[in-house]
Amino acid sequence: MNKSKKLLVEELIEKGYNEGKAENYEGEIKYFTRVIELSPDNIEAYKYRGFSYVEFKKYEEGIKDYTKYIESKNDCEIVYHNRGLAYYNLDRYDEALKDFTKSIELNKNYSESYLRRGNIYFEKEKFNDAIKDYTKVIDLKPDDVGAYYERGNTYYKLKKYNNAIEDYNKFIEINPDYSPVYNNRGLSYNMIGCLKEATEDYYKALELDPSDEKAQRNLSRVLGMLN
Repeated sequence: MNKSKKLLVEELIEKGYNEGKAENYEGEIKYFTRVIELSPDNIEAYKYRGFSYVEFKKYEEGIKDYTKYIESKNDCEIVYHNRGLAYYNLDRYDEALKDFTKSIELNKNYSESYLRRGNIYFEKEKFNDAIKDYTKVIDLKPDDVGAYYERGNTYYKLKKYNNAIEDYNKFIEINPDYSPVYNNRGLSYNMIGCLKEATEDYYKALELDPSDEKAQRNLSRVLGMLN
């Protein structure tokens, strides 16, 4: 590559980075596409363009770019994680599961991959495996509200309602303004016969989100049980 072409590539990379920082993913795609046209062996350009494709919800294109990157460099947990996200959003859970597992193999402390893998286990009704992954996230990041919420939902599926309530309580300590967690805690209270607490949670869910149809139905049902 001659000097002027090299300078142009460097300029395009800089512009691509700046577009990405500004969350202008369409612009980032444009610049890194140009980099690839001028310098097809610039493997980092595939990684950054792949990220933008996934953020732009062009998952198939993102998978292609990440796969191209992995063919040359297969030691980046973030790339496997992001390709896993693309597969996940296409409901290709088996492929996503492999990528999240590979990401974890490369970095045992990468909490995001445990969380996403837990979600796949939940979808596959492998609830005990999901619990293990959500617990690992909490071990790594004790204030990760998403992990408490997802683990609470999984405990509910396992009919471990008191455990679910404990996780929902922890979520609420950190983030008290999320309507669905009150609805779900209300369901758990309902299942152990605590109808007063369930009613209060459904009301709270509707206070936060009056359009929450699940909370509306559950409140109507529990009020009927109390009358």
